[in-house]
Amino acid sequence: MNKENRLILSFFVLVSIASAIFYYFHVNFSIDLIILFLAEKIYLGKWLARGIIPLFNSHIYAGIPFLFDVGMGNLHPFNIFFILSYPLSFSVWIFASFLLMLSGFYFFFRQFTKTSIFALICVLIFFFSGSGYWRINNPTIFLVIAHFGFYFYFLRDLIKKTFSFRFILLGILIALSGHIQFVLYGYILSILIAIFVYKISFKRLFLNYLILGIGISGYFILSLPIVINSTRITSDKDYITMGRLPIQQVIEFLLPLFFGYVKNGSSWNVGQTFVVLISSLFTFFLLILGINHNKEKRMSDWLIMVFFLLCSFGLFNFPFFRAPSQILLLFHIWGLIYISGNEQNLRALIEKKLNLRFIAPVGLVISICTYSFFSTSLFSKLFVWVYTFIKKRPPNLFFDLTTIQAIGKLIGLNFIIYIALFTLLLILGNRHKKKYLFPILIIFILFEGIFVNYFHNYFIPQDVIIKKFSLPPLKNAAVYRIQTGADVIPYFGFHNYMGSMLFRPPFSKEKSFITPDEEKYRTYLTHIMSFYPSTWSMTYGLSAVQGYNTFVTKDIADYFKESSSDYGNEYSYIIKRNNLFGQSEKGLAINGIETSRVTLNDPRWEKLGVRYFLSDRPLKKYTLLEKSNGRYIYENSKTLPIYRITDGNVISAMPPYYNDPNQWKFHITQNKIGKEFQMVMNPGGFIATLNGKKIPIKKEKFLLRISLPVQGDLVVFYSPMRHLQETVGRL
Repeated sequence: MNKENRLILSFFVLVSIASAIFYYFHVNFSIDLIILFLAEKIYLGKWLARGIIPLFNSHIYAGIPFLFDVGMGNLHPFNIFFILSYPLSFSVWIFASFLLMLSGFYFFFRQFTKTSIFALICVLIFFFSGSGYWRINNPTIFLVIAHFGFYFYFLRDLIKKTFSFRFILLGILIALSGHIQFVLYGYILSILIAIFVYKISFKRLFLNYLILGIGISGYFILSLPIVINSTRITSDKDYITMGRLPIQQVIEFLLPLFFGYVKNGSSWNVGQTFVVLISSLFTFFLLILGINHNKEKRMSDWLIMVFFLLCSFGLFNFPFFRAPSQILLLFHIWGLIYISGNEQNLRALIEKKLNLRFIAPVGLVISICTYSFFSTSLFSKLFVWVYTFIKKRPPNLFFDLTTIQAIGKLIGLNFIIYIALFTLLLILGNRHKKKYLFPILIIFILFEGIFVNYFHNYFIPQDVIIKKFSLPPLKNAAVYRIQTGADVIPYFGFHNYMGSMLFRPPFSKEKSFITPDEEKYRTYLTHIMSFYPSTWSMTYGLSAVQGYNTFVTKDIADYFKESSSDYGNEYSYIIKRNNLFGQSEKGLAINGIETSRVTLNDPRWEKLGVRYFLSDRPLKKYTLLEKSNGRYIYENSKTLPIYRITDGNVISAMPPYYNDPNQWKFHITQNKIGKEFQMVMNPGGFIATLNGKKIPIKKEKFLLRISLPVQGDLVVFYSPMRHLQETVGRL
């Protein structure tokens, strides 16, 4: 390794260390990061530290498979970091993941560039864009992408070798990383790179992918129970295609709207999937220059990039894939591959032929014109017309005329910022000799990337999300579930709070339901965390119904499909402010139970073993146990235990003397012989043994029933293989 490579890798180490230190004290205020990733990984690490690999999670959705969730990457080696205590565990994870992404893409781009500094430029453009750093809002996506650099780099082994162990190993790690949609994106892009860039023979490519397929087949086969029985497969597929409109995607693609007062809870509700920074626009800028100046441009490059763009704008939709703009990642990488291979042409064009003195004033004129266009009513009226034309109906709640006018002002402001900064870059490059343009470009990308990513994110102190709140003594809490207002109470629930803080449209006619006091996020977040929001219940050792996961079981989603009978009365204070509340579109609850129209008074909680309720307001049906600091804790004495013995009308609790995520053990005494044991749990995949011998289980929705012929030790355990067998048998 030469000196330049060592220096650049040392720089990557410093960036990764600095990021790890930052994330030791802060965390992105992101649903996927806080509710999904951190909660599940801390839970995983807690059991790994005890020497147990959790196969099942009994704490959410009345039980759901855990280890083989293809959206979470629970088998990836980096999970070992979560044996450490949080936030150190996540800090180390950040260091390893950032270093993996930066160094991997550097080696990948370096094989195409003439100099290491240009490879560094390509890496920084990628890292600080919506394809890189921003993805830390959903680490299950970020980690998958972080592997791509080395994966594509090791693919070159097949140019001379029939078999590449490194390539196959990285392919397996990608599959184990997390988000299945991006895993497939990586495989698709690697095939295109192999054929059109490396010119690898189809025979070698097929052989290695066959071996890779065999290597990951067991993992994906064992994931079938959670996938097939989920709402993503069995429910309406509207969520796949309903996404953002092509016109919205074009605007979001060009401009991140990072001055949308994000920290005050007012950014455009198109979703923050991508932050396309000005550094990202250099992909287009350099790409256009390279294509026009390269005499050996290939038609295949054009066709592939155009196809990726059309897909990312939503003009084509892949089956089972949502958010078409995610495909922009593929265009971004392919464009940078082309750019990295045209360094010499680009350098010659910039240093010898590009008139920087002419571009600067032109850029200023363009910025003024674009700002004028977007700041007037012309843009808002045009937007409404296009929206109505495409959707065949007027804009929805989030796109009233006032909001769209505000959006136009933000876009205009961004154009001024973008073009002004870019013009400044060109002036500096011209003043200090064009040969120094690349070093200046690196400094600019670093500054702009750090600045925009910091202000476009919403960071909170890490200790807010891990503070454990004590509960009063609860009778037989081990055999009952707890339901909290963190997810059920609209506009107070954690998801809704986060959505309102991050996605409320700027200057919308809809009044904010977050008060000024609540916007002092630390105090209010601390209060909300006391209600154990989705998935964190398992981290605190509580059994609950609510959860947030990559897959939701269809049975539990269908169970809460209908609104509560007292929904209109209970939530009248919200409906009066927003009469569109509760009219949600289909498919929006693919990561959680749709409980926005379900009240805590609903009798359906009782069947699932929910005895205790944590609420932000008085409830009528239950017995009040405690009231403190704005929290009400209630008990429903009619609820039956999760683990119970039944003998006719006589029902008594029978808590396990031992349990972990995979099994429950019970003592069967003489007086329990001939009775029936019942366990309120999603029944798929469970096996029971009594004194080491397998005994039959009667399985109903949310219930296991076991007859007890003799005394001894009853063990009920979860088997992924049994669950797979049952799932395939129902097909």
